[in-house]
Amino acid sequence: MNKQIKRASVSVENNLNIVRINSSGMSLLRTCERKADWVLFRGFGAVDTGSPAANFGTLIHKALASYYQLPRDLHTKQSLLELWASVSLGYEFGEDQKRSRDVGMKMLSAYADKYWKDPWTVVHINGKPAVELEFEHQIADGVLYFGTIDLVVQHEDTREYAIMDHKTSSVIGKQFMNNWKPNHQMTGYIWALNEHFGKACNHAIINGLQCAKTVQNISRIDTYRTKNDIEEFKEEVICAATRLLKIERGTTPRFADGNVCSQWSGCRFQNACATDKSFRDGILEIIRNKPEESSDAD
Repeated sequence: MNKQIKRASVSVENNLNIVRINSSGMSLLRTCERKADWVLFRGFGAVDTGSPAANFGTLIHKALASYYQLPRDLHTKQSLLELWASVSLGYEFGEDQKRSRDVGMKMLSAYADKYWKDPWTVVHINGKPAVELEFEHQIADGVLYFGTIDLVVQHEDTREYAIMDHKTSSVIGKQFMNNWKPNHQMTGYIWALNEHFGKACNHAIINGLQCAKTVQNISRIDTYRTKNDIEEFKEEVICAATRLLKIERGTTPRFADGNVCSQWSGCRFQNACATDKSFRDGILEIIRNKPEESSDAD
């Protein structure tokens, strides 16, 4: 499941500086500007091989995306498990007991038990199901925001539109539940659905599915955005784009401290940063184009 990582870019078009950025690029920039400079402008780590956790999450997402495209009367446990069997066919799961074919079946079975009466179904936009819906839209002069919306759904009774996203994680706890506001990814999706696709929306639904051998915790978070939330998001994108352009033009990027560098499994550039500047380029060459794995919660 190798894929090119797309986070941000700077270009000159018709004699104008154009910055393209998404939520991942904004997160990278906020985490460490030095890492952003190396990844975005100096060619270190541009390919994502996908970790086993991320690949498993992708399979779960595909099954659920297909499920929500079915007519409402076919939202059954049997249909969801059949979709899981189809999308996971031929995939080598490896030795991770938390992310096996059987665990996936148990997770989706628990999901169907909890949400079998779910009133949401995928809508069609531009004649196609609104699944993996890509967009790029101007947010200010010279600033384009882009992304891919997982699902756009509509309530069968109220006809309300909502963004729907499925997230797998080894832990579905308080931290996971609090991740979604503020959250530029979800705010950006809501903004794009309104501005780019012309669908009035202020609502995102995040379905959390726990990857565990014995427990399948399924949780749903409903999060909403006001007009003020959207305006603050737009200001943040413009600030990030301005900073990114300065870094690309040669401004020395700020860098994080050890607390950030050691989070999760640790930053892949930590050894380079810890090395004296005079030897740093040699360390960077060692890790150039080394695959960068996705996070557990993707």
